[in-house]
This record gives sequence, structure tokens and C-alpha cells, in this order.
Amino acid sequence: MKVNDIVFEVLKEHWPDDVEFFGEDPARELIDGTTVYESVGSGEQLPLMSVIADITVASGFIKSVIELFLALKKAKGHPPSAQEVDQEMSARNLAGKISEPSLKEAVIHSVL
Repeated sequence: MKVNDIVFEVLKEHWPDDVEFFGEDPARELIDGTTVYESVGSGEQLPLMSVIADITVASGFIKSVIELFLALKKAKGHPPSAQEVDQEMSARNLAGKISEPSLKEAVIHSVL
């Protein structure tokens, strides 16, 4: 399974309303980086821009978890535990805008 496919599956698991609202194909395009969306200033688009921001931030976080997992696995010679990934994320300040501890933990476990 490709990294972007894993990102999409974890995104659907933890942000299902955003994926449903935005649509699976456009969400995949955001994850792949094949499409860029720009605001045109209309108030009607505010909910959509919020969902785009959520998907972008969440997919970036999920990709960081995957990359960190792979780097730790290579360095240690075995898959790291969720706690090791979480500690390293905290040390590197990679949680970004995902401040809810239970969501961060759930995403880490989904990736592992």
C-alpha cells in the first residue's frame, strides 16, 4: 500500500465528516498534492475552506507519523512502539495543529 493510500484510510477513519463533505476524490487530490484550492473571498465557501484546511493539516500530520515511523524502524532495526513514535514527535514538535492528545494517539495507533 502506498503512503498516500495509508494517509487517506487514516483520514477517513478519524476525519470522516470532512472526507464525506469534501468528497473522496478531491480529498485524495489534496493528499497527493495534485490540486491546489484557493479562496475567492465568498462567504459561501468558508465551510469548504475550513474542511480543506482540516484535510491538509490532518494529512500532513499523518504523513509525518508515517515518515517518523519508517525512520525509527530503520534506525532501531525493528518497528517502534506507539509510545516511541509519540515521544519522538513531541521532541521534534511534529504534532503541529493536532493538539488533542487522544486524536494524536489514535492516529499514531492507526498508522502503526
